[in-house]
Amino acid sequence: REVTVDLGDDKSLTKLMELRLVFIELLRSGYKKAMNEGIIDVREVTVVFSLNRSVAIAEDEVSNGYPIDDWKTCANGVGKNILLKLNLAAAFIRIHEEAQQYFKFKFCQSSTLSQAEIQVLEESNQQISYASEVFDTTDPSILKRAMSFKLSTVLLAEAGIFIHNYVKRGLLKAEEGEHYFEELDHALSHIKKHQYQGTHEDDYEKHALDEFHSNPH
Repeated sequence: REVTVDLGDDKSLTKLMELRLVFIELLRSGYKKAMNEGIIDVREVTVVFSLNRSVAIAEDEVSNGYPIDDWKTCANGVGKNILLKLNLAAAFIRIHEEAQQYFKFKFCQSSTLSQAEIQVLEESNQQISYASEVFDTTDPSILKRAMSFKLSTVLLAEAGIFIHNYVKRGLLKAEEGEHYFEELDHALSHIKKHQYQGTHEDDYEKHALDEFHSNPH
């Protein structure tokens, strides 16, 4: 691979590298935040591992002058399991889009983007387009099923955040909060159990369930 832009001098290339590293750090913090909030299910170990590994490898590559190219690491991280791959792609796209917004409003120096800033955003958009191919090439019925389960888990995660905040503010007793958390955990377990039923992709489904049961809260 070659660096895809010609910014004319070493100073400009150094600036581009710095901006790429900033963007990679935004991705890392974005994944961490999404995991803490339950948007990314930490019990899907291969998804978590792939995302964390992608930013580590991308950081190393960017430090050596290469463009942001993190989807390739993710794409090879979950094998043939289409449900995990869809969850991975959804998380990847979401955090890239959030990182772009934060990058533009917090790190770009003016309303008119520089060539280096545009290049970083274009590289991110290219990675999003690669990840989006997972959705474009998936059977619509499988896609609908996977996204329904994903929406359910996100809503449960958000409910957990509300309960935590209510307990923290004294609006719920700790015992009451614990009861609700147990109910949410039971609901999540039920969703995960049925998510992998009937897919018959291959042994990766069994592997995913094994990961779920071996990594409880």
